[in-house]
Amino acid sequence: MFFTWDLLVQLVTSFITSIAFAIMFRTNRRHLVSIGICGTLTFAVYYTVLFFSSSLFAAGFISSMVTALYAELFARLKRAPTIVFVLTGIVPTVPGGSLYRGMRDLLLKNVNGAIDNFTATLEVGSGIAGGIVTVSIIFSIIVDRLKTKNQSISK
Repeated sequence: MFFTWDLLVQLVTSFITSIAFAIMFRTNRRHLVSIGICGTLTFAVYYTVLFFSSSLFAAGFISSMVTALYAELFARLKRAPTIVFVLTGIVPTVPGGSLYRGMRDLLLKNVNGAIDNFTATLEVGSGIAGGIVTVSIIFSIIVDRLKTKNQSISK
């Protein structure tokens, strides 16, 4: 089953977690709701991709692409730095749990469990990094082309 009460709880906590990180980083209060929506959207996409593909890398990559796109658009709309939305919006998908379990397994000398958890951490982490970089590059190319067009029109 796709939608469960657990998912609803996770979406609500994603909203709260993103806002909590924004408060911790002393983000302007007028951005808090947008940041909460970004975190919720990020987790919803992550969950959906993971549900349909079972690929941690794909879930991290696609959800972070959505986060980065949201951040680029809302940074311009709200006149704020992009990092404000990216950093706090990506928090719900950061693989802290699998990193913790990997370290625990390593300390308990459960090598297979540690390898599995560290692999999961690397898959999600590299997906997150790749998604953010991909959107940032594409967005900067588009913005540069628009600036070039506007400069050639004004001449």
